[in-house]
Amino acid sequence: MPAIVIPFMSFAVGTGIDLRTVVTGGLAGIVLGAGVVVITGGLTYLGYRYVLRRGAKSGIGFAAGTTAGNAVAVPASVAAADPRFEPLVASASAQAATAVLVTALLAPVVASWALRRAGGLQPTHAVA
Repeated sequence: MPAIVIPFMSFAVGTGIDLRTVVTGGLAGIVLGAGVVVITGGLTYLGYRYVLRRGAKSGIGFAAGTTAGNAVAVPASVAAADPRFEPLVASASAQAATAVLVTALLAPVVASWALRRAGGLQPTHAVA
């Protein structure tokens, strides 16, 4: 049952992201998103390859290199706990929103590149 809830929760979180905020995230948000894909995805890839020994399928680890949509709310939560961070909420939220978008687009591309490169992504054949 919980697997059914995930797409609905994700849709609800995603609809709360204002695309104008993503634009204001700018280069810092793009760099943050790319860094998440490379660092988080890369570390997960290494775990799949060397710890779990998934071989050609290890590239799927890059799919974990994403920023969840609820990360946009984190700066406001931190500022609620410590008001000294209040001046940073707008820019940090914009950067997180941009990172959400960048990782949503970049992580699957990097994962499929890594899988194809290792031979772990085979074309599916239509059933006749």
